[in-house]
Amino acid sequence: MGYEFFTLMMILCFFISIFASTSLKSTYKKYMKIQNSSHFSGAQVAASILRQFGINDVRVEETSGELSDHYDPRHKVVRLSTENYHGTSIAAVSVAAHECGHAIQHATEYVPVVLRSKMVPVVNFANKVSYGLFALSLFIDNYETVLKIAFLVFFVTFLFQVVTLPVEFDASKRALKILNSSNVLQEHEMKGSKKVLKAAAFTYVAGVLYSLMQVLRILSVLNRRDS
Repeated sequence: MGYEFFTLMMILCFFISIFASTSLKSTYKKYMKIQNSSHFSGAQVAASILRQFGINDVRVEETSGELSDHYDPRHKVVRLSTENYHGTSIAAVSVAAHECGHAIQHATEYVPVVLRSKMVPVVNFANKVSYGLFALSLFIDNYETVLKIAFLVFFVTFLFQVVTLPVEFDASKRALKILNSSNVLQEHEMKGSKKVLKAAAFTYVAGVLYSLMQVLRILSVLNRRDS
């Protein structure tokens, strides 16, 4: 398979990424308009889940931006965007439960999370290196050296994203189980919750595919130069 094939596949993966992002936003907005029957806000659900699992050292805070929700393991904070922090929609409680799923993973030392955490310094370093690749190419006559560095950078990023997949899928699985067992959402509302979290997970899958194509494309160029 040649360079042109991988370039074409990268373009395809790029459009898949756009589709995944668009799908997430449209699904999220749809279920942001549907209120959950329990009338619990995202913040209330998050606080309740943390108490349920005996996680007393994690705070729930409001943060700005749309879909900026995340769990910060360094500061032990579940940060929810304003609309999910105060909102009582199906989307709001689904996202809140998902982020608490990450907090539970860290509390229980879920293996992929531990592995992912250990990879963070390496990935951060690789990202910094990537910014200097273009400048480096201006001073190094051996273009193959730049390609090999680029390959290592993208490969590290790819591995990180691969490890991220089970982390995200597991957090969603935990979230759905908790929302159902605690009766925060009724059975008919669970379908909407699953759609929101599935759309979010698809964006990570698209990211992995795109990174894989970058790695294979550079590898193809290196192999062609060797031959």
